[in-house]
This record gives sequence, C-alpha cells and structure tokens, in this order.
Amino acid sequence: MDNLATTVAIQLFNGLVVGMIYALIGIGLTLILGLLDIPNFAHGALYALGAYMLLQFIGLTGSFWLG
Repeated sequence: MDNLATTVAIQLFNGLVVGMIYALIGIGLTLILGLLDIPNFAHGALYALGAYMLLQFIGLTGSFWLG
C-alpha cells in the first residue's frame, strides 16, 4: 500500500509541475500579446525548436532524462 501512495504522490507532483509550466507559457504569451497588440510567433518557434532538439538528443543518446 505504501508503494501505491508514493506513486500517487509522484503523479500528483508531476501534474502540478506540468500545469505550472503550461500556466507560465500562457501567461507569457498573454502578456506579450496584451502589451504589444501583436502575436509574437517567436515564443512558439523557440518552444518548437527546443522540443525538436530534445527529440534529436533522445534519438542520439536514448535517454529522455539526460536530455
């Protein structure tokens, strides 16, 4: 039973962390759009570039956590 409680706690923590990352991305995009009145496509481009680089690194090393 202790293993189940640990697993649930870890999953809740992971969910909170991912939610905070999404909130930060959303807040950043909202501030830029609100202050400049134009969409800043560089945010999306840099986010996509980071995801692409991570995918390439995973392909080279085989380790997600190292990336």
